[in-house]
Amino acid sequence: MGRDERIARNGSVRARSSALDAVVRTRSATEDRAGREFDAEYAHLEAWLGTLRAMPECQGVVAAGDHGSGSATCSEATRSYCSDRLRILGTDMLDFMSEHFARENTLMRRGNGIRGLRELFELHAEDHGSIMGALVGALELPTPCAQKRALGGLLDTRMRRHLLTHDASLREQLPRLCHEPVLNLLRA
Repeated sequence: MGRDERIARNGSVRARSSALDAVVRTRSATEDRAGREFDAEYAHLEAWLGTLRAMPECQGVVAAGDHGSGSATCSEATRSYCSDRLRILGTDMLDFMSEHFARENTLMRRGNGIRGLRELFELHAEDHGSIMGALVGALELPTPCAQKRALGGLLDTRMRRHLLTHDASLREQLPRLCHEPVLNLLRA
């Protein structure tokens, strides 16, 4: 069974009725606070995309020889500007995602005892690793133009999908997961 099929199958966990339905329907102050923290973190995605959009358009690459290496057609000043902006953006993304994913992983570990959530949480954590690998790979590309395109694709497709599937599912589980000891782990 493929990864997307496992996500879809485990998505049905949310639809099942349980003895915890009353808890799920009751929003606590703790859940509201954790939800606001997630919302603030999601705002980073749009800010990063805005940073990429504000950078000069990539002019492309002029092919050179049989080695497939080429040179960008933009000026040295533009390449330097983009390189500096991408270095700052990449550092911000790595730092933020490391912290964000660690907080989510902590929440999910605390919820692994809840029947039906373990596989869903494993898929979520697996996606964290995949995204971090793609981010590092994008930042290791040889030109600012290639880095910008890879980061744009990562943010606009993979991260957006992650937020709309895995993080949305995790947020639905907050009433079950957010009791004061767990929330204190979020702040650690």
